[in-house]
Amino acid sequence: MAAVLMYIFKPLGEGFFIIADLAVASFSFLAFLSGLSAFRFHGHKSMQGRALLFLSLGVLFWFLGESTWAVYEIVLGIEAPTASFADLMWLLGYPFFAAGLYFEWKITRIGKTKSGKIVLLLASAAAASVLGIMLTAIDTGMSPLEKYVAISYVIGDTALLIGSTAIIISFIGGKLTRPWIIITASIALSSIADIAYSFLGSEYNTGNMIDLLWDLYYLLLAYGFLCQKWSVQKEAEKFGKVRKDGNQRRRKADFQ
Repeated sequence: MAAVLMYIFKPLGEGFFIIADLAVASFSFLAFLSGLSAFRFHGHKSMQGRALLFLSLGVLFWFLGESTWAVYEIVLGIEAPTASFADLMWLLGYPFFAAGLYFEWKITRIGKTKSGKIVLLLASAAAASVLGIMLTAIDTGMSPLEKYVAISYVIGDTALLIGSTAIIISFIGGKLTRPWIIITASIALSSIADIAYSFLGSEYNTGNMIDLLWDLYYLLLAYGFLCQKWSVQKEAEKFGKVRKDGNQRRRKADFQ
């Protein structure tokens, strides 16, 4: 709500882009720290720990992208840079998100009904991705490098959106899946924000209301990471209590 009010009233006027850039960079760093905290609780040996590790690394690269974008705009005075070092950081994050979603997928258990829905989803999304790539490729107003970067985003965002939606469908109805649904839904939200940004193109300026989607994505992701850690901690405490009570009852029975 604070972010929404900030975008409505836009403090600093024309200099609001400074606040907007610093806000999204701060939110992305918060998401990285939250993911790192959740990963450290699990470790790299568990499937959930591996998923959290790769997702956190993906967020780290996106934080570097947000920070670099802020440097371009605030320090160097380059407004809305295209095909820049910031894009390289963002694109490097996609393989890590893909790996994180892969390990998430291995956690799920899907039935035949859900499998059919997922196959239909994959086919529809693949067709949309091909259409997006074709439209980007024929855009005469972009340089070859800009087209390459734009197509890379189309492929990356479509892949994350497909994977996220499929995983959400697979998680529905499972035990202790709410945090994972929040995490995955936030990743899907990021892809939707990127797709919306692609429609704006050169008309985009930092401080546009679309920025709220990225702010929400990072905040929701940070919450999802922490929620996942807290839910597992709670279950572990329950298990420890039950195990302790069981040992006490066995010792009492042996004594009697």
